[in-house]
Amino acid sequence: MSAIRILVIGCFLGAAAIPARAQDAPRVGLTTGYPGSIGILWHTSERTAVRPDFSFTTTSSSSQSLIDAISDFSSVSAGFSVLFFSPVRDNLKVYAAPRFAYTVTTGNSDLSESTADMYSVSGVFGGHYALGRRFAVFGEAGLQYSHQTSSVTTSIGAGIRTTGRGHSVGTRTAVGVVIYF
Repeated sequence: MSAIRILVIGCFLGAAAIPARAQDAPRVGLTTGYPGSIGILWHTSERTAVRPDFSFTTTSSSSQSLIDAISDFSSVSAGFSVLFFSPVRDNLKVYAAPRFAYTVTTGNSDLSESTADMYSVSGVFGGHYALGRRFAVFGEAGLQYSHQTSSVTTSIGAGIRTTGRGHSVGTRTAVGVVIYF
């Protein structure tokens, strides 16, 4: 009887056992870094990934001089990068990435109202280092082109409106962490 029990228990445990499989690397992670942004890194394949991100700020201030003024400003930015990784299969992967971002800033005070829109296009080279299965760090540097349009309307007198346009070329750097799900 004991041999039958052992055989039944062995068959039960064998049927209930889940086959062991190699664990795939996580494909989706939450990113955060400097400049201050939060995003998602999604590895669409071994050599490519997409990284949408966003950031926002809001500021309120007051000044007391000849005219007491209170001002509020807010800014929202959304960006999108496509990362092309090197074929090296190691904890350190280097990548090249084009990036597009759009930022809108609005502000108002007792004296004026302002808006600004900025489009940015950049190209960066970076490194992505996996410190573990669920945690990685990255750093990148490159060049960025930005185009901005703005308008300011004063609320004193006739309400004068001033508009402006600008272009800039400069460097873009970023560092951050990735926490994979």
